[in-house]
Amino acid sequence: GLYTAGYVLRCVGNGGSCAGQSDCGSVVGILGRVLRRPDSLAVCQPLPGSGIYLCVPPFATDCGERRTGGPMARNKHPEETVAKILDVSMRLFTEQGYEHTTIQDIVDALGMSKGAIYHHFKSKEDILDQINDRYYENLEWFSDPAKLPGRNGLEKLRYAFRHFLTDPAKREVDRLAIHHIVKNPKIALLTLESTFRDAAPYVEGLIRLGMADGSLPGVTHPHEIAEVLMLLTNVWTGMFPGSREEFAAKLRFCGEFLDRFGLPVLDEALQADALNYYDQVLQDD
Repeated sequence: GLYTAGYVLRCVGNGGSCAGQSDCGSVVGILGRVLRRPDSLAVCQPLPGSGIYLCVPPFATDCGERRTGGPMARNKHPEETVAKILDVSMRLFTEQGYEHTTIQDIVDALGMSKGAIYHHFKSKEDILDQINDRYYENLEWFSDPAKLPGRNGLEKLRYAFRHFLTDPAKREVDRLAIHHIVKNPKIALLTLESTFRDAAPYVEGLIRLGMADGSLPGVTHPHEIAEVLMLLTNVWTGMFPGSREEFAAKLRFCGEFLDRFGLPVLDEALQADALNYYDQVLQDD
């Protein structure tokens, strides 16, 4: 039979660097996690002479059996299960607060087993991370900068920042755990990883576009300034905003600092949007 804890897929390279489509539709959700996060790669063993690897997720035992000891029923629509878990978790995080919501609360609200939750997510922090990821995945222009509004790289960059500061859906996601980032080491680490893994490379692409089209002629170190920009916005002002007056002073400094490196992205209009974001999202109740 087919087990959701063990599955077969073609792999490239040796020893478990998996890339390809699963032969078992019931594990698409796991496959997505495996491909996206190297730290959770399945253990893959080659089937001699076949070019096929048998891959078992870290939380499964040999022969595709769960830790509880038996085969798991096939789930033909794992993406629907994942979406349902994320929807219910987001509702509970909003109603009860992230820190006051437990995995058991999510299990009870869903009517699923705890094993079903852990089949798709490693932890509550992982669920929160996926809620955030889903927001970006639903933005058509985020994966295709050509669809991003703006006549040049600088305008596109300002549009992206303005959207993330003013979009009600983004603010709703940010409110879930914004005040727990510093207190929760796991969330803080996820934020830092995402800043360098996802945000900075995306911003760097827009900066390079601006360098090519002439809207950012003063930038000489696009990679470094992209990382500095995201550290300033995601960490220095985002994780440690301080009072409203301190936050406003940080914004002014960021604008002047970036201007000196040829990146005049934080103009007065964008700083005003950031202050409104502070009032609606960052400010402690």
